[in-house]
Amino acid sequence: YTQASGTTKSPVDVSGEALKILLDTLDVIRKEFFHGFDYSGHKDPQQALALLGPAMEHITKLNPEADERGRNKGVKEYLDQVTKLTKAQALAGTHAEAIAVRDEIAFFQAVRVSLIKLTRAGTRESRIEKQAALRQLVAKGVLVEGVQDLYRTLGLEKPDISVLDESFLQQISEMPTKNLAAELLQRLIEDEVKARSRKNVVQAKEFTKKLEEAINKYRNRALTTVQVIEELIQLAKEINEAKPPEGLTDEEFAFYQALVQNESAVRELGHPALIALAHDLTDKLRKSATINWQTRKSARAEMIAMIKVLLARHRYPPDAQKEAVDRVVDQAELLADNWAFEHP
Repeated sequence: YTQASGTTKSPVDVSGEALKILLDTLDVIRKEFFHGFDYSGHKDPQQALALLGPAMEHITKLNPEADERGRNKGVKEYLDQVTKLTKAQALAGTHAEAIAVRDEIAFFQAVRVSLIKLTRAGTRESRIEKQAALRQLVAKGVLVEGVQDLYRTLGLEKPDISVLDESFLQQISEMPTKNLAAELLQRLIEDEVKARSRKNVVQAKEFTKKLEEAINKYRNRALTTVQVIEELIQLAKEINEAKPPEGLTDEEFAFYQALVQNESAVRELGHPALIALAHDLTDKLRKSATINWQTRKSARAEMIAMIKVLLARHRYPPDAQKEAVDRVVDQAELLADNWAFEHP
């Protein structure tokens, strides 16, 4: 390339530079992340598979303090270092020195992929990126399969079960790797709260606040690992129980929960009247919903006026109407676009 371009500059030994970075990064990972942890059985696929859980537990304990995004700092630092290692391997992988350590690198990569799958540190990575990381594993197939079926590898019998399943929660609470169990619970509950946030504003705010409080206490050492696991399991059970009662759809229940936030409304009207109002709100708002109404001033004004009329018609306490209107509008914003597509 340098000869063809007519330059006199010495060619850059890219693979040689990459090999240096690879070996330096490998040394950092060994000393800073796996000091005191025996992973000498990593060359045997079955032993490497058995080491995955303990290795993940070891990494989660190194620096459990949260970063600005609430992620375990030690885990995030480990992911970054193995990413750097993997990029260097892509350029220097054919060197004899790189080939000599490829099983060790594969184990570090397997731990990285596993941490991404089971903690929130890698939640911003796309499915394609995760698959690319899996393809980079150079160990034998057993280890790759173990990463793909990680729940079973960790002794959890139902890898596809919801976080809200009682037996699954019990399995997590009994995991010997307690720090990993806490990280896993946090990730799963966050995913469930995120799913709720697409349907129910009140529940999303309530459960997000409770989750943040538990994790903050844990990060600040106000809770032990066992205690935070107990709190997270209790929160998961609360989420499971937060289902609409008989006679209410999910949408109606969401509006009902927005209405009962005010104690004077519950006291003056009672639950049956508020349930009737939730039915009415859902029906009228659904029928009048238009696409992107929340960004169109005229449509939004009409929607707010309709909400106020319905609250007054059902004798919702005037002193609580402003807050109720705001909560109902927030809830309607989640549902209006989907409702608009129901119209012929």
